[in-house]
Amino acid sequence: MKKKIAFFISLHFLIIIYCFPRFCTGKQTPYQEGTITTIEGSIKEVFEKKNRAVAELGLHLLLLTSSGEYIVHVSPLWYAEQQQIQFLPGELLTVTGSSFKKDNRQNIYAATIYRQFSSLPIKRQRQIALEAYSSNDLKAIASKHAIDLKEVERIKTRTDRYLNSALSPEPLQLRNPETGEGLWGGRYYHENMPFNRQKRQEEIQKRQEEIRKKIRERKHR
Repeated sequence: MKKKIAFFISLHFLIIIYCFPRFCTGKQTPYQEGTITTIEGSIKEVFEKKNRAVAELGLHLLLLTSSGEYIVHVSPLWYAEQQQIQFLPGELLTVTGSSFKKDNRQNIYAATIYRQFSSLPIKRQRQIALEAYSSNDLKAIASKHAIDLKEVERIKTRTDRYLNSALSPEPLQLRNPETGEGLWGGRYYHENMPFNRQKRQEEIQKRQEEIRKKIRERKHR
């Protein structure tokens, strides 16, 4: 009798461990058309965070605005890496999407992100970019243009990577502005399902089959 009780306790424990992360992680705050807003600010931090509702990492930004800090939900991390979406602290953004509060913090699902890498006029940015591209004395450039050294470093980083489009990047379209459906959804998503999710599902299925096998063995004893 004690062995039976121990077996079923172990069985329930296994189910909780392997099924809870996938099926019992709670509801995700929905994208709602009535909450569409536009915010402007500068990036304070770029970070990754796990979305427990779908069990995968997402790319997030901490944006400083005139009305406080916002956590910007950009996209799944695998999609950002695939599309080579990169951000640097200090960039200026205009974000349109569905806003909501979570844990007393302002959040927004980004549908469209307009990027303004620097507040300086574009001609001046180009001049600084050319100087930074051909010189390693960034302090002298910052002093010459009376701007912060970090801004020169950001411009140089962008110039080194994307000489032609660094200072005036195209807007990022991430979600359907009305429905919130991500561009990584639908057939494209299923055909390119992230490896970590596939691995997790295979692990769950394997464990479930092991549990069923043990139950069948118990019944035939």
